[in-house]
Amino acid sequence: MGFLDKVKNAAKGRGAQIKGGIDKASAEAAKRVEAKHRDTIGKAADAAKQQVDKLDPQSADTDRDATTRPSGAPAATAQPLSDDPQH
Repeated sequence: MGFLDKVKNAAKGRGAQIKGGIDKASAEAAKRVEAKHRDTIGKAADAAKQQVDKLDPQSADTDRDATTRPSGAPAATAQPLSDDPQH
């Protein structure tokens, strides 16, 4: 089993969680860079989420943030995955 097969298996059923991580990372990155780079961060986050959709097609139906977010706007902050406020 190759590396990409392992990635595909790990992503199955976890697309929404992975996209949440992408959103959280891109929002944090957008806060830390100059305004002129925020559009690039948004485009990279959208491209990453499209790749997740290819790995986990079920997640494509649950996330429409990439198509509704205005160009250059930072991605929404992801919600915590657990109910534990410490995480």
